[in-house]
Amino acid sequence: MLKPDNTYNWNGVVVNEFLLTKHNDNGISLPSGEIKVESITIHNTPDLVGVYDDAEQYTRATYNGNMGDVVVTMYVDDVNAWLNMPLTSPTYHSATTKGNYSSISIECIMDGQTGTENERAEDNCARLTAYLLKKFNLTIDDVRTHKDWNGKQCPVYILPHWNNFLQKVNKYLGIPANITADTQVEQMYRIRKEWTDVKSQIGAYRSLDGAINACTDGYAVFDIHGTQVYPIVGNSVKQNSVELLTAKKGDRTRQVLTLQTLLSGFGYQEVGSIDGIFGDNTEKAVRRYQSDNKLTVDGIVGLATWTKLLRG
Repeated sequence: MLKPDNTYNWNGVVVNEFLLTKHNDNGISLPSGEIKVESITIHNTPDLVGVYDDAEQYTRATYNGNMGDVVVTMYVDDVNAWLNMPLTSPTYHSATTKGNYSSISIECIMDGQTGTENERAEDNCARLTAYLLKKFNLTIDDVRTHKDWNGKQCPVYILPHWNNFLQKVNKYLGIPANITADTQVEQMYRIRKEWTDVKSQIGAYRSLDGAINACTDGYAVFDIHGTQVYPIVGNSVKQNSVELLTAKKGDRTRQVLTLQTLLSGFGYQEVGSIDGIFGDNTEKAVRRYQSDNKLTVDGIVGLATWTKLLRG
C-alpha cells in the first residue's frame, strides 16, 4: 500500500495526495509544465474485483509503470480519492493535446452495475467535480467527457445518464436542480471577450445567427464547450486561442489533432488514430465529411471546412 504525503477533505471526499512528480522512482513518462485549468474531464475505469481501495491500487499501478502511457490527475472510488498529479499539471488522458494541457482529469472507478458502491463512487466524483469547479472559478458548462475530446465512448458507465450526473454536480455547487434525465443540455452561444472572462459576457443565445448578429468588436461567440465559433479571422479559425490553419495530407501538426478529434466525434471513424498525422485515413474522412456537408471535396481543410466543423 502507498503512503500518502497529505490527506485532504474536498467537499466530503477524503483525498490522499501521492504526487508522481515527487515519487517517480520507476522513471515513468510524465508531462511537464503547468496548465491554465479550463475544464474538468470525467472518465470511467473498471472496478477491481475483490479490491477495497481501487483508487490506491490504480495509483500504485501508475507509479510502478503498469498503466502504459496513461497519467491522470486523480482516481476516485466509493471509498476515497488518490491525487496523482498537481491540479495545474498536464496529464495524459484525452489523446488530444488540447485536452491534456487544459483539463483536470478524474477517473471514476465503477463496474457499470447497480448498487451502492457504484452510486457512492459516482457521488464522490460529482463532489470532487463541484469542488474543482469552484476552486478554478469554472461553471457546469466546463465539465467534459472523454468523448468530447476524441470520440471515445467514455465515461462509459456515466454517459447514459450524463445529465443526471451534471445535476449531482450542480447540487454540490448549490445550484437548484434544473436538469433531468429527459432534458438535454441546451446549446447556448455566449458572447464574451474571452471564454474564461465570464464577467465580460454581454449575451447568450440559442441561435448561432442571433449571437453573431449581436457580437460587437472585441468580442467573440463561444459554444457551450468554450469553442470560439465566431469570428473567423482571415484564412483561419481561432479555437480557444489556437489558430487553425489550412490542413492537408502530409501535415503533422496540432491542427490535425483537432481535426481528427472533431471528425471522430461526428462519427467519421475512418479517420483512425488520433495522432496528429494527416494520412490516407484522415483524408478519406475529410472527403466524406465535405461530401456530406456539400463542401468542395478536395481533402483539404481550409476556411469553409473548418467553419463547418467548428459549428458542428
